[in-house]
Amino acid sequence: MSKKKKNRINKKSEIINKSTAISEKDSEELGENVFDKTEKELNQEKQKRTDKILDIFRASTDEDIDMTKLDQKPDRKKAKIITAIIISLFILAGATLAGFLIFNKDYTTTQNSQVELTIQAVDQMSSGNEVTLEITYENKDTTAIKEGTITIHYPTGFYYKKAEPNPDTSDNTWQIKNIAPGAAGKIKITGQLVGELNEEKEFTGLLTYQPENFSSTFQDTISKKIIINDTIITLNANLPQVAFSGQEISYEVKFKNTSTLPLANAKINVNYPSGFTPGKAEPNADLDNNIWKYDEIKPQEEKIIKITGVLTGDSNENKEFRFQLGLEEPDGVLNVQVEKNNLVLIVNPDIKLTIAGPEYIKPNDKIDYKIVVENISDTNIGLLELKLNFTDGFIEKNNINLEKIENLKTGEKKEINYQTQIKNSLASAGSALTADLSVANAKVEGEKFDFKQTAQAVGKIKGELSFTAQARYYDDDLAKIGTGPIPPQVGQATSYVIWWNIVVTTGSINNLQITSSVPEIVDGIESTDSALVYDKTNKQIKWIIANLAEGESRKIAFTVFITPTKDQLNKLLVLTKETVVNAIDNNTNENISLNIERLTSDLPNDPAAAGKGVVEQKP
Repeated sequence: MSKKKKNRINKKSEIINKSTAISEKDSEELGENVFDKTEKELNQEKQKRTDKILDIFRASTDEDIDMTKLDQKPDRKKAKIITAIIISLFILAGATLAGFLIFNKDYTTTQNSQVELTIQAVDQMSSGNEVTLEITYENKDTTAIKEGTITIHYPTGFYYKKAEPNPDTSDNTWQIKNIAPGAAGKIKITGQLVGELNEEKEFTGLLTYQPENFSSTFQDTISKKIIINDTIITLNANLPQVAFSGQEISYEVKFKNTSTLPLANAKINVNYPSGFTPGKAEPNADLDNNIWKYDEIKPQEEKIIKITGVLTGDSNENKEFRFQLGLEEPDGVLNVQVEKNNLVLIVNPDIKLTIAGPEYIKPNDKIDYKIVVENISDTNIGLLELKLNFTDGFIEKNNINLEKIENLKTGEKKEINYQTQIKNSLASAGSALTADLSVANAKVEGEKFDFKQTAQAVGKIKGELSFTAQARYYDDDLAKIGTGPIPPQVGQATSYVIWWNIVVTTGSINNLQITSSVPEIVDGIESTDSALVYDKTNKQIKWIIANLAEGESRKIAFTVFITPTKDQLNKLLVLTKETVVNAIDNNTNENISLNIERLTSDLPNDPAAAGKGVVEQKP
């Protein structure tokens, strides 16, 4: 073969090798490894493709390649080569893309699980017995499980004892790893199950796992129900369904041996919730206020425990009381036979009471009270009955029950109007009259509730005075207390006695001042009481009293001397001009003022000298 032909063949081989190298590089970038081929196998396939291409250029014998033949149909053969290369590239790229999509797709937990989870246990059992659960998991998929978690949710009344293998977290969670296709595993759990007769207890298992080459997780769930079909002891507790925070509650725990044989070493535990403070119990607890022990309970014998305590908590909070009764083994282990849980709902009903009436009160007044009750709690209040309690001074009896409110809903407000009247005498009523509003009866959640809220309306008694002023010549016994002629005569001096009497009928007063004056013809006045002050210049009389309490009275007397003139002939004499009373009401701080008309010689209150006041001429 000539050198020229060899060069042409080598050149073509170089081109083919370069093409093959490019194909290999592209295949690797597209993920050729998804076909799990080794580098050696890839090189072998590359060499086979190269050899096939070179065969085109070789003759069927050992002779040198006839380049003239190659040059005669260059386009057709070259097209085949290029087509083969392109097809190879597309096949490799498609395979790579398919592998990428398959093994990197983010599957959700809605995909059908290929791992089977089962729970095996008895269908029925007696309360307090030991139960064993066998949880089996099997990988039925063609892909291994990379990692997973099995969680078993126990019903109330199940008491975990042991498991094989031991749980990884708490007493109900196991981790699994590297579970090959077709492989399986088992978890064995042992514990005690207690409950009431015919009660259904459900165990639930949850498997969460991730297969290899997957970025998402799958789940499988399973459940197993066990029915309690027998118990040798019955237990009941009659706790209220609703209680109020701070309320003292009392309840009974009753338990009975229903078997035909005596029970030895019985023990009852009462687990109190937070917020419960136990008080007295009958019989007394043997330990810690919540444990009672019995050496023997005879067949068909019933025992009763009475417990009293105070329960506190937040509104709408459920408080759980748990009662366990079992048989105590010699080693102290308690085999619980029956368990009872009772929930008590805490409610904190609250109301707002208001009562409004007049600020000041007088005898015989009619009083209108406006009463408002509002439910400011988050629970309804039923059969609400309000009560009014009056102090002395009202015409009613002391206690009045108002009309019942059948239902006062949360946030609801009711208004009640009530009218009463004040007595005509308040001499013993004190300084004020009060109307106290309280709750006589109420029910919350069907239970009687004692509301402590109260409201009060205070009506201050308005101070009132009674003042009398009179002139006399004779006293009530007809004894002469005046001097001079009666009827009075011109030029003859006659004297009269003036009485002032003041009484505080209601309330109390201070700074009492009584003032009056006498006409010019009055010769003068005399008094044995130093509290009376007479100003001769102004002819003014003044009596000052600092304080007077309710029902208290004061009296003062003074004598007026007068000599009639001709100008008074056939006239009545004016002994004192208008009398003015001023005082301050201690309750209201208001001024009290009274005006008394002038006193004359007519003496209407004198039993012997009345009508004998006209001035006559001296005989």
